[in-house]
Amino acid sequence: MAIPEEDVARVRAATDIAALVGEHSSLKRVGLRLTGLCPFHQEKSPSFSVNPQEGLYYCFGCGASGDAISFVRAVDGVDFVEAVERLYKRSLPPNAACITFDDGYANTLMCAAPVLEKRGLPATVFITTGYLEGGRMWNDTVIESVRRAGEQLDLSSIGFGRFKLTDMSARRHAAQVLRRKLKYLDPEDRAQKTSRIAEIVGRELPEDLMLSVPQVKELIRRRIDVGAHTVSHPILTRVDDVTARREILASKATLEEVTGAPVELFAYPNGQPHRDYLRSHVDMVREAGFSAAVSSAWGACHVGSDRFQLPRMKPWETSSVGFVGRLLYTRRAKREETA
Repeated sequence: MAIPEEDVARVRAATDIAALVGEHSSLKRVGLRLTGLCPFHQEKSPSFSVNPQEGLYYCFGCGASGDAISFVRAVDGVDFVEAVERLYKRSLPPNAACITFDDGYANTLMCAAPVLEKRGLPATVFITTGYLEGGRMWNDTVIESVRRAGEQLDLSSIGFGRFKLTDMSARRHAAQVLRRKLKYLDPEDRAQKTSRIAEIVGRELPEDLMLSVPQVKELIRRRIDVGAHTVSHPILTRVDDVTARREILASKATLEEVTGAPVELFAYPNGQPHRDYLRSHVDMVREAGFSAAVSSAWGACHVGSDRFQLPRMKPWETSSVGFVGRLLYTRRAKREETA
């Protein structure tokens, strides 16, 4: 649920950005603007500029820019493990935020990492370890097959009907329909049907969508933490307990071998309580030695949150105003769903 844009504008207009920034940097007036040392990077000469009239800031040194809302988001970014510990010690700063990415796509390194590094923001990537040496997740086989198919895609032989793929909107719709039909099938049945879709399309599909071992090491070098996300991304309620436990433990062991350090965080595949994982799976994660785990249940963490079922916010909005609205709305959320 998004907050109306007028509410976001009201919050932005009511905030004294000079006072807000002044809590983190000593500002001096230069004409109509205020200047000081940038709170986002180390510098000796002031390059950080605040425009109180417009409610905006800009750093000529690192390029950081935005309004009062984006300043709060940036300045209170913390490492995920640190955030969890500080949450329960009641020492987490107000408005703190953690950035997470699921599955372990290579574009996390190629696209997101440079932006995070420039802004000095930590993040955690939850990696599905079965694809570190190549291959694709089943949903990407569907997406890439539909992307490369001709204008007519006949999947009636596997019970999925026919699709007219005359434009990008039609292809997007077809991929969504197929993913919905496939997601909750038995994993073996899903794999077989997904492979048949690729065979019917008959085109070469990319093998480099996911992070490789060297790329994971590069993420670590860039201060981006990694967490476990199982081996093959099964929906845990669709596999037996032996398989579920093996998926959880093996992903942790693989990442610890790659990074040479303990892996303390876990994300439940798909991540909706009750539907995608149960209390028994929470117990498995705890027994595996993780320090915390995240679900996909919507909400903001608080001191009473179950550290093995921490809620998150999905930033699906395509505009910055929509994103900030969802961020603010989530911050005020009282609901918290757990298994």
